[in-house]
Amino acid sequence: MKTATYLYCLVQAGRPPEVSGVPAGLSGMKPPRILNAGKSLWLVAADAPLSRYGTAPIERGLQDLDWVSACAMAHEQV
Repeated sequence: MKTATYLYCLVQAGRPPEVSGVPAGLSGMKPPRILNAGKSLWLVAADAPLSRYGTAPIERGLQDLDWVSACAMAHEQV
């Protein structure tokens, strides 16, 4: 399965943010993880399957306000 890296947010902190107990995130994605971006910056990211979050599926999803709302809410919960 081909994936892309989905970025939830960028955090500036002296140590990695904790992701245990964080909501699962967007449907079909792997759980959020922390990536060190250097200089006290951390990325909260997840693997996104291209079959669900590639160009064509995203373009279809953007036509459905319920889908857009569900994605936005899941993103904000993380």
